[in-house]
Amino acid sequence: MTLYNERPEAEVTLELMGKMINIRCPSKVQLFGAMCHLGSETNHLFMRNADKYKLIDYVVDVGANIGATALLFHRSWPSARVLAIEPVSANYDYLLHNIQHFPQITPAKMAAYDKRERIRVSMPTLAQRSDLHASFGNSGLFSIYGEDIDHSELVDADTLDNLVDGTVDFLKLDVEGAELIVVAGAKRIIAEDRPIIMMEVRVANMEMAGTSLEDTSNWFKTIGYKLVGKYRGDIILCPKELEPLVWEHP
Repeated sequence: MTLYNERPEAEVTLELMGKMINIRCPSKVQLFGAMCHLGSETNHLFMRNADKYKLIDYVVDVGANIGATALLFHRSWPSARVLAIEPVSANYDYLLHNIQHFPQITPAKMAAYDKRERIRVSMPTLAQRSDLHASFGNSGLFSIYGEDIDHSELVDADTLDNLVDGTVDFLKLDVEGAELIVVAGAKRIIAEDRPIIMMEVRVANMEMAGTSLEDTSNWFKTIGYKLVGKYRGDIILCPKELEPLVWEHP
C-alpha cells in the first residue's frame, strides 16, 4: 500500500493515569486531534456523564484509529474493558504503540461491517472530500466509500455481533459514513445490551454514503434511541427507556 502521508510523524510525552507515556501520530494534525481528546480534564468529566445512565464495564471503540479515544475511554472508566477496532495497517501500528501500557485496552485489526468478508477501505478523493484530504495528514479518513485507489487497503471485516465478547455498555462509531452498515451488524448488541452510542456525524461522509442526517436520525428513532448530547463532532445517543437526564458539559 502506498503511504498516504509522507510528512514526518509527530509525538508527545505526557502523563496519563499516573504513567508517563509516549503518544506517536503520523502527522501534526493527528497529534493535535489526539491532544484534544487527552489533554483536557473536561473531556474526561464529559464522558463520565454516562455514569448517570448505567455502569460502564465494556466499551467498544469502532474506528479506533491511533488509539486516542480508546485512551480517553480508559481514563474515564479505568475498570472497564475497551475493545479498540481498527482495520488500516498503518493506523493499527500507531494504535499498538499508543496503548501498550494499558492492558485493559484490547486491539483488533478488523473492520466492523454487516457481514464477514474481505473489503476494501480507501481514502476519499478530492472530489469526494475537498475539505479533508490526505494532504492534511489525517489517516482517519479511510472509508468503504473512498475512491482513492492509490491510498487503499484490503482488510478483514466482520459484524460486531461476531467480534464482541460480552455485554456492551458504550459503543463508539467513527466509520466515515458506514454507520448504518456497522449497526446492521450489531442487531443483537443493540437489542439485548442497549449500549450508549457515541457516533461521528459528518455531512460530507453521509453524502459519500448516499445518506443524510435525517435518514440516520430516523433510523435510530426506529430502534428507540434519542439524542442526549454532543462531543466535538460526535453525537451521544441513549436508549429512550433510560432516565431522561441531560448529558452536560462540566
